[in-house]
Amino acid sequence: MFNAFSLLARLPLRVLHGLGAVLGCLVFRFDARYARRCQDNLRQSKLAQNEQDYNRLLRSSIQENGKGAFELLVSWFRPAAQQDQLIQELSGWELVEAAQKSGKGIIFISPH
Repeated sequence: MFNAFSLLARLPLRVLHGLGAVLGCLVFRFDARYARRCQDNLRQSKLAQNEQDYNRLLRSSIQENGKGAFELLVSWFRPAAQQDQLIQELSGWELVEAAQKSGKGIIFISPH
């Protein structure tokens, strides 16, 4: 299994995102508990103004969850230098540097 993940991680990010979007949809379709949790969380967020918005956001959320799962392969199995090349935009890094200089710990929480 480990080798399969390592091989998958070598695929271009665009391909991984496509596979992830499909995986997200499959998991949603075949895992009723996951589907219910996604639906409930989105309803509670009150982000959707109407049913059309709700369905669009739900579909997008499901696909993004799958993409995030495949992005983990990149972070686990690609060298850091290759990961760095994927960064398209960076903002607020000065806050990280300031926290480092203060000597306090930093906790990063980041989906993708």
